[in-house]
Amino acid sequence: MDNKKIFPYELTEAELREHLKNDTQSPIANDEMLLFIAEFDLKYGVYKVAADTIYDMYKGWSKPPRMTKYKFFLKFNMYFQRTTRRHFLLNKDPILLANAGLIQLAKTKTNKTKSPTYRKHFEAFLKNCNLSKGTYWLEAHILRDLYDEYTYNNGIHPIGLHQFNAFLKMYFEFKVPKNECYYFGIDKKKLKNLTEERMVALRETRNKLSEKSRQKTRHKALKQQKQQKV
Repeated sequence: MDNKKIFPYELTEAELREHLKNDTQSPIANDEMLLFIAEFDLKYGVYKVAADTIYDMYKGWSKPPRMTKYKFFLKFNMYFQRTTRRHFLLNKDPILLANAGLIQLAKTKTNKTKSPTYRKHFEAFLKNCNLSKGTYWLEAHILRDLYDEYTYNNGIHPIGLHQFNAFLKMYFEFKVPKNECYYFGIDKKKLKNLTEERMVALRETRNKLSEKSRQKTRHKALKQQKQQKV
């Protein structure tokens, strides 16, 4: 194979797969999307596959920090065209791909608090918001809001709510008043990016909206902020 060929469009399919396998220093070999496509042998086909199935496969296969769903499909759309808003035409049965995604996800269902990579990720979040131990008891869902903002702005796939709370327990004292949520002891004076108005608003919407709905509202507001800055 011609070693000077480094762009995907210059290679045949066989050459591309061989290139990805053997040349770890190549720009192609370091392209996570191409590696993902090669791993599952994805091509154009006649099977209608849901976008969520494809992203679940990626989450199980990849290592942190992962691309957000938005960033993932920006890249995936460069290689495959959607047949509908939520589906792609691929060469493999969606049931087989869904099973492959479940198998990959099952491999990642570990205690992330024991992972040095995830600890580094969580500590980067703490540093970004200047979060440290203190005597002010703050609700877990408010801290989650700060975390979601941090991961969204940095294009990082967030850890799940259960794992997030597990990390908080490692770094902060906590209490759970009867029939209430978790509270964590923080130093409010050092805390960044959290005003009294924001805390009040989050407390008011907690019982009105689900976590998913709050996240959508949050991401919409962050997107508008970015557009205004531009």
